[in-house]
Amino acid sequence: MKKLIIFAILLVLVFIFGIFIGKTILSGNLTARVVESQEYSWTKAICNAQNECFDILITCKNGKAEAVEPVSQVVRHSKNWQDTRENSSKLC
Repeated sequence: MKKLIIFAILLVLVFIFGIFIGKTILSGNLTARVVESQEYSWTKAICNAQNECFDILITCKNGKAEAVEPVSQVVRHSKNWQDTRENSSKLC
């Protein structure tokens, strides 16, 4: 009888622990920290009306721009030239 009671208590504790872990995972608390600390870099063209452009390197960390620096000289493109990269106004 004692073994049955101990088993029932353990079963209830495992169930409660499982609910807690499930809620934590589903709410994103475990994975959000990994995404927040993500660091990445990408380039973007800055162009004027005459299609004179230069590239900048944007380094992002924790969803914010850490550094923005030019990585090319000014280049003149033809009238019909278009940058094929996604050119969002957002930096990170």
